[in-house]
Amino acid sequence: MERNLLKMVKISLVCTLGVSPPVVTEFVRYMVDGEGLPVSDVTVVATDNPVVLSGLVLVKAALASRFPKIRFHEKILPFDDVRSLEETYMFINEMGRLLADQRRLHHVDAVHLSLAGGRKDMGITAALLASYFGVNGVYHVIMPEVQIVNEKLEALRREIENLASSGDPLSYYNRLKEEFDPVMYPPLGEYTVIKIPVIPYPLTMLRRIRRILTGEKLEKRAANLPDDVLIGLQASGLIRITSKGTVYATDLGRKVYDLLNWLEP
Repeated sequence: MERNLLKMVKISLVCTLGVSPPVVTEFVRYMVDGEGLPVSDVTVVATDNPVVLSGLVLVKAALASRFPKIRFHEKILPFDDVRSLEETYMFINEMGRLLADQRRLHHVDAVHLSLAGGRKDMGITAALLASYFGVNGVYHVIMPEVQIVNEKLEALRREIENLASSGDPLSYYNRLKEEFDPVMYPPLGEYTVIKIPVIPYPLTMLRRIRRILTGEKLEKRAANLPDDVLIGLQASGLIRITSKGTVYATDLGRKVYDLLNWLEP
C-alpha cells in the first residue's frame, strides 16, 4: 500500500483469544511493525473463562504499553467455551454482529481478522463469517517453538494473575516490562503470520438470499436468484423448493436469516 494512501486509511484488527495471550500481540505487532499498516483499533473476542479473561487483561496492558495510540475494545462471550449447538449459534450471531459493525463503530476503512486464538471450531466459524461481512483479510499466527512459549507463559502465570487483579494493570505491566515483553512481543523473525484467502460474497446476492430466508413463501422467479444458487441453498438445508416452484426457508435457514440481518440494509 502506498505511503500517502496509508495516511488516509484506518484499519481495525479483530482477534480471537484463547489461553495464549501472545497470539494477539504478535499479530498486532506484525501488522503495525511488519506490514506498516495504520492500525487504529483492536477488538479482542474472549470467552468467559477465568484463564482467558486474565490473558485479556494482559493483552490490553501489553498493547497500551507498546501501542498507546491504538484503541482497545473487547467482546466477552457469555460462556466459558463453545460446547453446545446453542452456544455455537450464539457465537455465530455475536461474531457476525461484531464484524458487521466494525466500520460503523470505529469509522475504519479495512478490517482484518486473526483466528490464531481460541478453539479451532470458533476459528473455522469466524473465517466463514468473514466472507459475509466485508473482512479484508483473515490470518493465522504460527509459532514454531510453541512449547517454549507455553513454558514461559506458565512461568509467568502468577504474575499474569496478579496483573489481572491489580488496580492498574498497565503500571504493573510496565514495572515488569522486561519479563512480559519477551513473551508478548518476540522478534518478528521468530513466528510466521499466514494470510488465508477469502472471497467476499457480493452484498447484493446476500441481500437477495436474506429475503428468501424470512419464512415467507416466494415463487422462484420472485426470489431473483440463479438456479445454481437456489439448488445450493436447498442442498445446504437452508431452503425447500416445492414441485410447484415455491421457495421457503427451513428452520436452519431462518437462523441464517437472523445472522444476515447484521448486513447493511
